[in-house]
Amino acid sequence: MMNVVKLTWKNMWHRKTLTLLTMLTIAIASAFIVFIIVINDGVGKGAKEGFGPYELVIGADGSRTQLMLHTFYHIGAPTGNISYDMYEQLQASDSYEAAYPMTRGDSYKGFSLIGVPTEYLSTRYPEAVLTGEVVVGSHVAEAANLQVGDTFHANHGYIDDEHEHDELTFKVVGILP
Repeated sequence: MMNVVKLTWKNMWHRKTLTLLTMLTIAIASAFIVFIIVINDGVGKGAKEGFGPYELVIGADGSRTQLMLHTFYHIGAPTGNISYDMYEQLQASDSYEAAYPMTRGDSYKGFSLIGVPTEYLSTRYPEAVLTGEVVVGSHVAEAANLQVGDTFHANHGYIDDEHEHDELTFKVVGILP
């Protein structure tokens, strides 16, 4: 047995470059596998936290990926609206525990205004006390310099230079953690 170990060691020492390349390849492959596992767990956890407790999303015809990205992460263009009659049917159905309408269109300082009922936010953020008109996320509050009690007018669309809705004043009543 000792001769086999000694012979293997001498062979490895004789072929240093090949041995180092083999060890480096194994190390890189192992690190890559660990990286993939960590990323996969992170993406899964992020999706679960981002989607909240919702099992079904209903939207207008279009890409399912686009609907999910827009609904939960507010990324990309909306797929369109379902009819209000369909929403009322879903709300009245015994098949669903809850149904929440959501809309997006206007903006303030480049941040989209998302129209949802208070119950939706209470489901996603149970620790937050939510009442009233406008609740902003902590990042938006800091970036747009908004505090509870502030008022503002939204812009039509996503660009600050577009038409401002002077006839409608929004009041900040809460900031999410």
